[in-house]
Amino acid sequence: MTKLSLRFGLPMAILCGFAGLALAAASPVVYHSPTMDGNNPGTAHTLDEYTETLDLYFSPGPTATGTGEICLDGDGDEICGITVEIQSTGDVTFDVFNEDLGNDLVVNFSPPNSLKINRINGTSGDSADTAIRLGSLQVSVGTSGGDISVATSSEAVGATLQTLAVIDNGTIATPEPGLAISLALGALAICLAHCGRRALV
Repeated sequence: MTKLSLRFGLPMAILCGFAGLALAAASPVVYHSPTMDGNNPGTAHTLDEYTETLDLYFSPGPTATGTGEICLDGDGDEICGITVEIQSTGDVTFDVFNEDLGNDLVVNFSPPNSLKINRINGTSGDSADTAIRLGSLQVSVGTSGGDISVATSSEAVGATLQTLAVIDNGTIATPEPGLAISLALGALAICLAHCGRRALV
């Protein structure tokens, strides 16, 4: 089976000056919601099938702006824009992505290994602690394993127009040995059966 972290990006802040002031804000979190309602369980998700559909969301930090104007000099965790790339390596591949058409996304889907998503909300920002649905991503796991991660180039623009990194601190999804072994044994059985039929001809 495959473990998929529900935190594509762990909460993290970059201190940035704006009009001579320093502000710390939480980075948005990108995650899979197993219940497909935006809920972030905060624990690893187990892929029970060799192909499964992931429901992807991002959520800003929890603090709402109390002073200043969002997307100008706000002091909260609202997100005014985000560009994120989700990538896979090895035998973990992306098959189909269905974007959420109601959330004004710009998508560059390049299977089998890359999904790039941009979103801009420069008027009022995406509200603090509110899940924004990105879409559904169908993933397949092959015999040799691999992983899913957020590219280091992924970033967001915060309420005071500061740049926030969207980062995962290691592998996000890696097939467990049992899954890879079972897939390999299945492939071997098919090969042996095929060879056996050829020998009988």
